[in-house]
Amino acid sequence: MWQDYVGIVPGVAALAMGVVTLATKAMPTWKNVVIVALTVIAIGATGFSQWWTLHEKGIQEAQKREILGKLGDFIAEGQNLMEYISANSDKPIPKDRALAWSKQTEDFLRTLGNSYVVRFDSTAGLTSVGLGHGDIEHGNWWLVTRAGVIRLHEFSAEFSGQVPAVTDHPD
Repeated sequence: MWQDYVGIVPGVAALAMGVVTLATKAMPTWKNVVIVALTVIAIGATGFSQWWTLHEKGIQEAQKREILGKLGDFIAEGQNLMEYISANSDKPIPKDRALAWSKQTEDFLRTLGNSYVVRFDSTAGLTSVGLGHGDIEHGNWWLVTRAGVIRLHEFSAEFSGQVPAVTDHPD
């Protein structure tokens, strides 16, 4: 955090030089006025630059929190779908709900960049694990939803600055 404030050093140095120069009584008044004006400008520019940097950093952090919140919402909904499909293998698959989740997730991911949509839809690198019960159709819907949830966990880890330890387990 201290690194955010290092940029103020030039302004402090300008202030010190201005004070030392003004302490020299042999200078004409107009030169003193110019020195004070330049010192004030240097300090002001440095202060504004630091404020702007911290302001932008705050905006980026807020955006990151918002993205992480939305990813968390999509993860929770995906996990709910997985649980429903697993627990209700004797009932019809809630395809409308699953397709709506997938579309809403993809629409949001598209705002982050097309590569997120492509990765969300990909099962590359994921171990195929069967549902363990129920028919093939339930198992396939569960697997596709699981792949999406795993990818969302990966995206969440990327945005929070963490490296996912295991990319094959959404729990």
